[in-house]
Amino acid sequence: ALQPGEVLVDVAIEDDGLAAYRVGTEGFEVVFEPMDVATLAAPELVDVRQRQPMLLALVRTHAGLAQWATRVTSDWAHGRNLLLVPDGPLYNLPLHEIRIGDNPWHTRQPIGLLPCAAWLLRAARMQSRACLVAGNSAGDLHGAESECAAVANELGTTALTGARCSRAALETALQSGPLDIVHLAVHGRGDTQQGVRASLLLADGLDGTEWVPFEALAQRQWQANLVVLSGCSTGVSGPLHGHEMVSVARAALESGAASVLASLWPVADQAAAAFMVAFHESVAQQRRHGDCDLRMALDEARRSVLTQGLPPDEIGQPRDGRGVDPTARGTAVATSQAVAGDGLDAVAAFVLIGRPTLDRQGLPEEATPAGLAGRPD
Repeated sequence: ALQPGEVLVDVAIEDDGLAAYRVGTEGFEVVFEPMDVATLAAPELVDVRQRQPMLLALVRTHAGLAQWATRVTSDWAHGRNLLLVPDGPLYNLPLHEIRIGDNPWHTRQPIGLLPCAAWLLRAARMQSRACLVAGNSAGDLHGAESECAAVANELGTTALTGARCSRAALETALQSGPLDIVHLAVHGRGDTQQGVRASLLLADGLDGTEWVPFEALAQRQWQANLVVLSGCSTGVSGPLHGHEMVSVARAALESGAASVLASLWPVADQAAAAFMVAFHESVAQQRRHGDCDLRMALDEARRSVLTQGLPPDEIGQPRDGRGVDPTARGTAVATSQAVAGDGLDAVAAFVLIGRPTLDRQGLPEEATPAGLAGRPD
């Protein structure tokens, strides 16, 4: 199932170090790097607002991780497109930000994640041109509003925003049949200690909002080639029943999505909007000429935000719902606790999980937009 020039790296945490099982056309081998693996789980024990700087500091300064990544990408794996299968707490680390030399790992080669190695054989391709774009359910995210408009225009559909971004609308769209792309720009939350708390904030149809939990999301059929979760901590995994690691992203994957783009910490509204618009533009550009490698689109979007150079005071409020009154729309309270770092740090949270490519055939036809987003609740 590996594409030409692609390398699968199945990662395992051992008692005394980190192992990588590399698979490529050249064969199979194990790379092992001794290190104190207990330090890799340290960010799981702090408050969600402290996780981002701690996670980035960990992967950017950890000598063991740098040496491990350097060895993983040496010789025949150098420059190849990577598919990493993390282990345990590594799912919550931005492994793509590990420093190799002076630069992030992802600047050397495109990186995607898999929930398991067999995902390449399992993930089904949906023969659909229909798309759903929805967001800003609480009416407080100006970046998400403009993001949805731009993404919907790119995909040839109409965005559902505000009160129309409801649980009922999402469920109706998911039940109507396979989709090509689902894009949701809403408040989200994850919990590294209690995975069952993972949820999305959607309109409730009664002029208010509701947190829709992981368990309810997992009951729906997310039959889509790509699900984009442009909200806070949608990729953060936490234990369920003591052992299974779950998140909003995993709910979508386990329920039929072939690929999911999600975040590992609270993302800033304006920075996320700039990133997402650039991401979809790159996806559309690739699909006009053939298949799309989502890992490359991810890197292109990161470069776009870096080029824009968004300063800390312009990246926007976090999409974590902390300032939202869940009983009414339009009553969100602006928070002074902005996401730390600059625009590039804010969008470093996004990771791709699942099948790394999109077929050209899924591109909506210009003359006949087939989006589902215009359907009434």
